[in-house]
Amino acid sequence: ARGGYASFQLLLRDVPSDDVSLSVEGLPEGVQAELWSLRSVMVERNQGISGEARAPHYPERIAPYRIYDCMRPYTGRVEREGEEKTVEEVLEKVLQDRVFYEEGGGGMTLSGGEPLAQPSFSLALCEAAKKEGLHVAMETSGYCSWKTLERFLPVVDLFLYDYKAEPEQHRALTGVDSDRILSNLEHLSDAGAEIVLRCPIVPGCNDSESHYRAIAELAGRLPGIRAVNLEPYHPLGLSKAQQLGKSQPYDNPKFMEKGPLKETAAQIRELSGKPATVSGG
Repeated sequence: ARGGYASFQLLLRDVPSDDVSLSVEGLPEGVQAELWSLRSVMVERNQGISGEARAPHYPERIAPYRIYDCMRPYTGRVEREGEEKTVEEVLEKVLQDRVFYEEGGGGMTLSGGEPLAQPSFSLALCEAAKKEGLHVAMETSGYCSWKTLERFLPVVDLFLYDYKAEPEQHRALTGVDSDRILSNLEHLSDAGAEIVLRCPIVPGCNDSESHYRAIAELAGRLPGIRAVNLEPYHPLGLSKAQQLGKSQPYDNPKFMEKGPLKETAAQIRELSGKPATVSGG
C-alpha cells in the first residue's frame, strides 16, 4: 500500500519446514499457496518513506519464531482453516481493484505469517503483479537464506522489514539468533532496496534506551532504510489465542501508551536522520 490509498493485502499462512533456509529452486507452473485471508484493505493513511503517514489496520501476524506482534489485529471471526489458490486466481482477485491502485498509487502487499515461508508461490505472485505494473510491498522477518531473499529484489518495490531486538536479546525473545536477519538486511540495503524498518515495542521485553539507540544506529547506517516505524504493543491478540486454545507466555492486558513512544520516535529521527513514526499515532 502506498500514499494512503487502497491496496491489496495477502495473508500467507506459515508452512512449517525443517529447512529454515527456505531456498527457492525453480517455479513450477500452477504453484499454489495456503491463504489465511484474501481481502482488499482500504487504508486511511499508510506508512510511507516520508515517515509522515500512519500505518494501516493490518491483521495480526505470527512470525516464524516467538515474538509478540504489535500490529493491530483483524477483528473478524477466527478460522482455523485456509484455502488453496493458484497465482492466477490470486492475481485475478488483486486486479479487481486496479482502478484504485492507478488513481491513488496503491499496490499489493504480501503479509503473513511469513511470505518467505512459501517462497515459490510468493515469488511467482510478485513477478505476475510486476508484469501488470503494480507496486509490490512485502512484509518479512528476514529470517531466511540470502539466496531466497535475493530472488525478490527485482519484483519487490518496498520491503517492510522487522527489527525486534538487539542481538544479545534476540534469541531469548524469539528463539533464534539475529545474525541471518541482520546480514540479509545489510545485503538488501547494499543492493539498493527500499526498506521500512518496523519495530514492535513490547513493555518489559525490548522497550529500553539501548534498543532505541540500536534502532537509530541501524537506520542511520544503512542507506536502504528509508523510514522507521515503531509498533506499540497491544493485547488484542490475547482473546484470539484463547479461542485457538493457545497459551501466551506474555499476557499483558494493557495497551502500550503511545505518548512516550512519540518522543522516542523524535529521538530516533534526530539520531538517524531518517523519518520515524509510531503506528496509529
